[in-house]
Amino acid sequence: MEDDDDAPEMLRVTPAEIRAARQAWLEARDSDDDVPQSRVHMLFEYYRFLISVEARQIADGLHDGGGPTS
Repeated sequence: MEDDDDAPEMLRVTPAEIRAARQAWLEARDSDDDVPQSRVHMLFEYYRFLISVEARQIADGLHDGGGPTS
């Protein structure tokens, strides 16, 4: 795939964003309130999405030769 100057930049996520998403999902999942299962599922999918983006960031860093923190 060629570089496209008009393409949007890759999403970037931080560990703090992933921790916050995980916490929101766990709180909804374990809540004593009647949290709809659709909300719990949506929060889990968002958490999973952020993990996937982070994995891609790491892979891109390794591929670019800059290591996992580039």
